[in-house]
Amino acid sequence: MKYQIKPAAGAVDISAAWDSPCWKDVEALRIVNAHIKGTHHQPKTELKLQYDNEGIYGLFNVDDHYVRSIQTGFQGQVCRDSCVEFFFELPGAGYFNLEMNCGAGMLLYYIRDNTRVKGGFKDMVVLPDEDMKMLKKFHTMPDTVDPEQVGDVNYRVGFFIPYALIRKYADIKQPKAGTIWRMNAYKCGDATSHPHWMSWNPVRELNFHRPQDFGVLEFC
Repeated sequence: MKYQIKPAAGAVDISAAWDSPCWKDVEALRIVNAHIKGTHHQPKTELKLQYDNEGIYGLFNVDDHYVRSIQTGFQGQVCRDSCVEFFFELPGAGYFNLEMNCGAGMLLYYIRDNTRVKGGFKDMVVLPDEDMKMLKKFHTMPDTVDPEQVGDVNYRVGFFIPYALIRKYADIKQPKAGTIWRMNAYKCGDATSHPHWMSWNPVRELNFHRPQDFGVLEFC
């Protein structure tokens, strides 16, 4: 699959509403490929992306029903909470896995070799706090949701990834029209009452860390 990311028409507000002026005309990708090992719960999840000379902006919109979020701060296992994720691979380099629960937690690694080893991956960098602070995140849910909230709820998670952060780990050129990266986007909730694993581009096994399952991110 392919997503065409377009340049922002003006200033981007990651806390703005889904249909606000800076987001309403941005194409949304739908995260609809549910893994068979998940429960019947498949939250409607969409993601919009745009970019400018400073970095990449994203906004997730989720219609959920079983919401739990206990991880706060950096590098906790947010995938066990109600979580959205954006993975992107750079030409001739590794990939970043940005994982964010619906509250205050987020995780970001840079992975050059995704071979599984005890404690993680064969060649990976767990970004330190000073680098994580270069990211921006917005969320409409409280910082924590515990016990699990049951009932229909809509929430948004917005983010900004600066190129300056990416360049600390990979030698990349400024994206422009015609630049090709690879990416996938996910919705999961490993430790919620209704576990689910959903992706934008289909995955061939229950493992989100497979760049061969990523789709195309084309800059326009």
